[in-house]
Amino acid sequence: MSNVQYEPGQLSAEELTKLHALPDEALVTPREACEILRLKLTTLNFYRCNRRHYSPRFVRVGGRIRYEMGALREYLSRQEMPLGLRRRAAAALAAKRREQANA
Repeated sequence: MSNVQYEPGQLSAEELTKLHALPDEALVTPREACEILRLKLTTLNFYRCNRRHYSPRFVRVGGRIRYEMGALREYLSRQEMPLGLRRRAAAALAAKRREQANA
């Protein structure tokens, strides 16, 4: 791992959409997991090493850490979202659905 702190937001919207479309059994790298979870790499590493009960499930493949997409989706579903953010997300989703219906 490099000394440079990885920040989520490095992938384009198209790349992120492709990640979200992966099946549950697909394995992704820690950096890709950071993009999906919107966490810094150091935060994800901290959760994995120090707060195993809080970390998304991971597997080791040849000594490398990988996350199953299903485990990331499960982790996200357990996270509480503040009411204001939930309302904004619901409004944005409704607007997107209206836009798609009108297209």
